[in-house]
Amino acid sequence: MPPPAPPAGPWIVPVRSLADDLRGRSPDQIADLIAARPDLVRPSAGDLSAVAARACTRAAVYRALDDLDTGGLRIFQALALSGDPVDLDAAAALAGCPRERVEPALEEFWRHALAWRSADGVHLVREAVEALGPHPGGLAPDHPEDATQARRTKSAIEAVLAQAPPPAAAIVEHLVWGPPVALAEPGGRTAEAVDHLLAAGILRRGESPGQVVLPAPVALALREGRLAPGPPGLDPPQVWLTPVRPPDIAAGAGTAASTVLEHLDELAQAWGEQPPRVLRSGGLGVRDLREVATRLDLPVPHAAFLIELGYAAGLIDDDGELEPVWAPTPGYDEWLALPAGRRWLVLVSGWLASHRAAHLVGRREPDGPAVNALADGVSWPPIRAIRVEVLADLYAVPADSAAVPDDLVARLGWRHPLRAQPPLAQAVQALLQEAGWLGLTYAGALGPPGRALWELQGPSPDRTAESALERLVDLHLPVPVERILLQADLTAVAPGRLEGPAARFLRLAADIESRGGATVYRFSPHSLRRALDAGWSADQVHSALVDLAGGSPGATEVIPQPLAYLITDTARRHGLIRVGATATYLRSDDPVGLDELVADRRLTALRLRRVSPGVALSPSALATALSLLRTHGYSPVAEDGDGAVVLTPRHHRRAPLRRPRIGYAGAQPSARPPAGPGREEATAMAAELIAAEDARQARLAAARNAPEPVDVPDCDPIVTQMVLRDAAAARRPVRIGVSDATGRVRALTVLPERVSGGRLDAVDTASGAPLTFSIARLTGAKPHE
Repeated sequence: MPPPAPPAGPWIVPVRSLADDLRGRSPDQIADLIAARPDLVRPSAGDLSAVAARACTRAAVYRALDDLDTGGLRIFQALALSGDPVDLDAAAALAGCPRERVEPALEEFWRHALAWRSADGVHLVREAVEALGPHPGGLAPDHPEDATQARRTKSAIEAVLAQAPPPAAAIVEHLVWGPPVALAEPGGRTAEAVDHLLAAGILRRGESPGQVVLPAPVALALREGRLAPGPPGLDPPQVWLTPVRPPDIAAGAGTAASTVLEHLDELAQAWGEQPPRVLRSGGLGVRDLREVATRLDLPVPHAAFLIELGYAAGLIDDDGELEPVWAPTPGYDEWLALPAGRRWLVLVSGWLASHRAAHLVGRREPDGPAVNALADGVSWPPIRAIRVEVLADLYAVPADSAAVPDDLVARLGWRHPLRAQPPLAQAVQALLQEAGWLGLTYAGALGPPGRALWELQGPSPDRTAESALERLVDLHLPVPVERILLQADLTAVAPGRLEGPAARFLRLAADIESRGGATVYRFSPHSLRRALDAGWSADQVHSALVDLAGGSPGATEVIPQPLAYLITDTARRHGLIRVGATATYLRSDDPVGLDELVADRRLTALRLRRVSPGVALSPSALATALSLLRTHGYSPVAEDGDGAVVLTPRHHRRAPLRRPRIGYAGAQPSARPPAGPGREEATAMAAELIAAEDARQARLAAARNAPEPVDVPDCDPIVTQMVLRDAAAARRPVRIGVSDATGRVRALTVLPERVSGGRLDAVDTASGAPLTFSIARLTGAKPHE
């Protein structure tokens, strides 16, 4: 049944609008509306008239319709097409469902202020019907000529089409499911068929030249009374499940979580030493993105996600210098000192809170360049709410099963029929992949940490539960290894994840060759020079490797002979060439080696000049000489004026922290968007709005009962425009207050014709003269009684 009539309040007049309907609702019903649509009271509304006016604005209407799923939207379209007031039986027939399915939906629309009641029945809010577009359900709007087609049957129409020229049936088939409008070229190939259809009443002429329209009664007859092809679509699509063993889910998700921690640590370390520049247009260059992908052995989309993840968690940022670069923030150093479970929680928290969509990196804007990582074009606010829905759907799946991704995409599409479906589908597919990279899921199933994370989300995170989640993550992460296997081919194999000093040493002294269940590191002269340049001696490198290989102190036999020789030879050659400042001098105890260096054409830029068998001079800066020599395979060290070696420490660039850090000490964000007011708050707000409305109606009553005519009471501009639009649609006169140049207000009774662009076009009811007013000059408006 439609919603019951609310009790009449002391100021209720016959219901003619949504505002009148709201005035007649009980405090509990107003509280229900506030809880369901908090946008109507944020920012604060003055009274119920202001709430009604706000509910009829375009933004509020689109927001309310966007919350409708396919079933709700289909029923709303059917109600809109059934007439005004709505006809429940006609709407049920159009929607392809029993009347019992339409009645609760209509009650829900009424509760959400998408419909209002009068003595005649239930009416949909006009602005909401207009928001469905010019052809809701793919049907043409009502037209006086359509009345003659209302009794035509499908068989009768098909009989006419069978006698028509061949293109006629194809034309009607093209228009029957909408849009119902087409342009017919006079004298074209279809002209004869169009003329035949016009003469038979199957088509009618539209408003513009050459336009033809398929009348709604004809379309509905051919559709057999349905709004859409196929099943009604009132229920969500089924999600098929595939079984996955819970131990496999836990192990796989833990491995992925461990991997993302390693990848982000390595990315930040690399950018701390050699930060990439910020493009003039903002963002990260394509070449720098590919370098990250190559370094981490990842596909480019995965590398882009990792970079955006570090940015979302506040671990990397633009340093804001005159020539800006992307570098780790101080937050990275704090993050590095946290336990592994907490570090993972920081990353996932940043991902949940971010409004950036990493899958947009590389996509081309219409008539524009591709979107760069870390650029403004990656920002897409809807992605945050989509993440919430994806995680909610994953959480709803049993713990020993995984949902088919295409089914999740279809369900999200069903839930949001008014959104562009291709971008929505791409976003869902990308988020499912990102959840796997983060370790939230494995094989499409939500892992134990992912389930615990979802349960943790809320307006007031529980610190105890958060600590329990950290421990749970630590429990599912692979156990860190403390030993490596050194091999004779100059490689080392770590059979698991390394942490702390061991991981940093191996990244310094070796290059990662392959990843997976085990990480393979390769030693080379270049990688060992990095360690020597950082101040490590050959003996210290030997000792560190012996310790990692599990040998006793001094047991160098655990180091394969080829690796031991490589370390010794690289250390022997390291520092043979000394570089100092004159501008710069190069000194070596090996004249033959210095001969080779001076003759090297790759070093022409240094303009070396030999001044003695062991010394050469260069006008280049010390840092330039060191960098160029190392680039071309030499192993110089710097020395001071006394000949003592000067270590050149590796410079770790840091960007200043200019955004709030996510995930530190109680800064755990909620994945869910801000909720509406709680029941207690909604009830208090409803009481305030009703009291304000009662006071407003009392002032209006006093004005009506005054012994002398008074001006129209002042109204909120939004309320004024709502009254004028309603009057223009209903062709009813209104009383308006108009302020002249001196500030004096006079009252007029006019018949509104059009309200747009901040202007009112109307006709003076007394003289019949056309009038135009600026809305800003109107002090208020009320229906003329």
